[in-house]
Amino acid sequence: MTYDVIIFTDIADRYYPQRGLGAYKIAHTARQHGYTALVVDFSSVITLTDFKKIIKKIVGDNTKCVGFSNTWYPYRMFGGAHYITGPSRHLETEVGLSTDFAQNNVKPYIDFIKKINPNTDCVIGGAKTFEYIHEDAWDKVFVGYSENHFIDYLNGKDNKIFSYDMKGKNGDFNFSAHTVDYQDTDCLKPEDVLTLEVSRGCIFKCVFCSYPHRGQNTKEYTKYQDVLYNELKSNYDRWGVYKYYITDDTFNDYTPKLELLNEVVQDLDFDPMFEAYVRMDIVAKQKHQAKLLYDIGVRQVYYGLETWNDQTSKIIKKGDNLERKIQGIKNCHEVWQGDVHVNVGYVVGLPEDTEKDTSDLIDWYKNEGHQYIHNLSFNALIIKDTPGLQQYLFNSDIDNNPARYNYKVKGLSWTRNDSGDINSYEQAEQIAESCNQEVKFLNTWPPKVWEPTDLWDKYCQGKEDPLTHFFQTYYYPNLLEHING
Repeated sequence: MTYDVIIFTDIADRYYPQRGLGAYKIAHTARQHGYTALVVDFSSVITLTDFKKIIKKIVGDNTKCVGFSNTWYPYRMFGGAHYITGPSRHLETEVGLSTDFAQNNVKPYIDFIKKINPNTDCVIGGAKTFEYIHEDAWDKVFVGYSENHFIDYLNGKDNKIFSYDMKGKNGDFNFSAHTVDYQDTDCLKPEDVLTLEVSRGCIFKCVFCSYPHRGQNTKEYTKYQDVLYNELKSNYDRWGVYKYYITDDTFNDYTPKLELLNEVVQDLDFDPMFEAYVRMDIVAKQKHQAKLLYDIGVRQVYYGLETWNDQTSKIIKKGDNLERKIQGIKNCHEVWQGDVHVNVGYVVGLPEDTEKDTSDLIDWYKNEGHQYIHNLSFNALIIKDTPGLQQYLFNSDIDNNPARYNYKVKGLSWTRNDSGDINSYEQAEQIAESCNQEVKFLNTWPPKVWEPTDLWDKYCQGKEDPLTHFFQTYYYPNLLEHING
């Protein structure tokens, strides 16, 4: 069978098959408007040979476009977390589709698509469309929330190369009523982790983060209760899936949203499990949130501590003082008693940040903090130097105004001149790596709360990573069976 719309994407985490959301959401929107759509996942392990085999089966005279999600690029470019596991799996040597795209080796893929059907557009999109995506390689580039823009394009109403929507206010798209319908071709299994968007937007203004530039007040962009119920219920009844990564920029920013999801969960005939981004300073102010998060089924959280310096915290507009943040962590521990896997992140190189700040945090973690959190990680501050492209990108305030914060930026490197003693990106990177090595023996990973753990235990004992195994033994054979049909 050939399709009107085809989208290649990749999983969001390599420790277990965690599906991304964007491609499935766009495919669902296309189907709602009468188009046939197929999502091809796990692009990090799809070789060019596999790609050609698939394309021959699914591209035809009716194929309007083949799209590629750009959200799987290398760590150093984005500061993201694509974890490579196993003895021989390194992104630099990976032969899959995603590596080729990360290196802009897109021409062999585009050429083959055009060989099958010269009239098929090759398009790229996603939240992370950055300057090294060569616009002359693509018939169409989508940036940001593209539900309505994509349909306008399919219907011939949007012929510009770039189509972008920074805030999700596009046409008559009703976020609150929108869901995702997974298909047999998506080859889901109970072990899968799906992605759930409860709300859209961020109410905070952290200057190192792109979220303030790309969202709305979550009070305005929250899904209806019945929509959330039906999505969770359907995925469990059809696929046995009960684990979800919540994509909300800050899940606990708005207590009524937590209460809404809790009502949904209490009505289900199974126990879902969630991971989410939370702010501990909010829990410090609203202690009851800790129990509410637990009752919902949150079993893994990511908390951006970012700094151990109160002055830095003020400059970057990141919550309350250190005392309040630690109190939030302790409030959660008092309720969760270790049953929720707590991941804490620190950004090295923020304004006024010092090496002493990182060493003080490590001392606290060794002496006390390891009782409350499971995993502490350090990452160097990344500043995106994208002159002339700000209108297309989800940049932070530091990205757009580095001089305001005493940074000079060239390419992927920066230097800094303030009262802190971390004065370059290279120095921040070295410190982050050194800190990660120092706390490694205290960290607990992968999270044991994500049962079943056999994906990790069976496949990562020096033999093979879980992603490759899942792809080779289940996803790819089943996908080929469906498209051969």
